[in-house]
This record gives sequence, C-alpha cells and structure tokens, in this order.
Amino acid sequence: MPTDDAALAELIARRVPNGGPGLILLVLENGTTRAQLIRGLARVIEGSELREDTIFYVGSIAKQFVAASIALLEREGALSIDDTIASVVDDLPTWGSEVTIDHLLHHVSGLVDPGRTEHMGVPVDGIPAWSNESQLARVRALKVLPHPPCTHYIYANRGYLLLAHVVERASGQPLSAFARARIFEPLGMKDSMFRDRPDPLPARAARGHFEAIDGARYEEPARFHAV
Repeated sequence: MPTDDAALAELIARRVPNGGPGLILLVLENGTTRAQLIRGLARVIEGSELREDTIFYVGSIAKQFVAASIALLEREGALSIDDTIASVVDDLPTWGSEVTIDHLLHHVSGLVDPGRTEHMGVPVDGIPAWSNESQLARVRALKVLPHPPCTHYIYANRGYLLLAHVVERASGQPLSAFARARIFEPLGMKDSMFRDRPDPLPARAARGHFEAIDGARYEEPARFHAV
C-alpha cells in the first residue's frame, strides 16, 4: 500500500482487528490503483485469511441487478412495470391486483418486512438459512397490506423477492440463470452470481459471523436466496 495512505491503514486497523472478520479495500482512479488493503479473516473459526480473490456475500447490493433484469425484460416487451404483480405471480391475495411491478421497484408497494426478534441477542443457532419458496409462501399468506400502495416509502426485501419471481415468470428461467446470461457474463463478472440453491459455497468465499447471546462468536449459516 502506498506510504501516503498510512493514515487510511491506521484507520482501518483501529476498526478491523486482524483476528476478526475482515475486508478488502481497493481504490482505483482512471485505472490506477490509489489504495489497496487486505485485513482480517475470511472465516474466523477456521482462521482462513482473506485473499485478493476472496468472494463476498454482497447482501442488498443484489437488488440493483434484480431491477436491471426487470428493465431488460421490459425493453424486450416481456413485461411492463405498470403490470400488477397478481398478473405475474399466482395465488396472491386481493392486494396483488393493486400493487404494480413499479411499486415494488421503488419500495412504495405497502409491503413491510416482518419485525426482527433478535433485540435481546442472536440465538446460538444463528440466523437460519431460507429459500425463496419459503419466503414467497409467507408473502402469499399476507391477507392485507400494512399500507395502501404509494402512501409510504418503506424499504422492503419482500418486494424484491416478488420481483425475482417476476423475472423467472417473464423470462422462463430462474433469476440466477437470467442474470448470469444477460448481465454477469457479458460484463465479465465471472465471480458474481445469485445463489438460489443450497450448494456448497466456493472454498474462497468469506463467511458472515455473529455474536450470540452466550457472548461467543459463530459463523453465520450459508444462506441461499435471491435478494
């Protein structure tokens, strides 16, 4: 790392202990590397160090690729963002005829994610893995929307879960396959993927960690879901 970035390295060192979950930092300007730093571990329990080719779970950054998939399908005439979600996703309650794809994209559908129950601490068995199918079943069981569409802006993972299903129905293939063929491969994003099956993670994948109610640190389960 360049010596003039010593202050940045010191800042990272204060916040990221070498023996804890780590990070990879790369700053580029016009193709020139201005800063590069690897600190911490990929898997704390195993003591696995981070490497330049470590891959990470990026969480809700995935939503922009779901939205891009929707945009591609609209451009091709496979859907319209003004379509109601009920016209694409089967077996939704009556509110599905009021909510459009556009509402879901902009978090104004009226959907709300279920409240978290870990305010007293995360249980030792951690945050369980879950599938798209199990979450979609919960959405279908929601008889009434918490808010009418377009009355509240509420960031909702459930909305993008439905959008992932829209991509599958409109394209005839899973979101993972559509995004790989239409976004990731054309852009050379060879390490990017939607993980929608409980397949083993690549050996060089970093894992999440959490501190449980017993005060110990555990490795987070390998989740699999769309968004």
